[in-house]
Amino acid sequence: MGLLARPTGWMRTSWRSLRSARHALLTRRRQLLNMLTDERNRLEHATALILQSLADHIRCLERRVAEVDRYLDPTIERCPVWRAKENLLRTLHGVGPVVSRTLLSDVPELGRLNGKQIARRSGRRRWLGTGARFEAAGGVG
Repeated sequence: MGLLARPTGWMRTSWRSLRSARHALLTRRRQLLNMLTDERNRLEHATALILQSLADHIRCLERRVAEVDRYLDPTIERCPVWRAKENLLRTLHGVGPVVSRTLLSDVPELGRLNGKQIARRSGRRRWLGTGARFEAAGGVG
């Protein structure tokens, strides 16, 4: 059985459980990608003795990322609202499955808030358009 074995009753889980599972899977995916980047960066400075170990670990991490992706699909497909939001996001140029799922996880308010409200919640700055002034989430800075 794999690292991410499906629990009993996987298809009968509640919406809250699916949201929690999706968030956990996206968090784990991000962690695995960070480890994968670290290992690839180590390749540049590795000695011949270490290269094979790094290559093996990179292959293992790539398999784990693919496994997380396979388990992520049902969590999106089970909820019509998430599926509709993902389909809408994917119509935008440059937005693929990774970006759309990350946005769905990190900004669940998408579709209910306007751009200003989302910027405020995400801590982004808004360009005021005059000079070099920005409006931060809590005021002008």
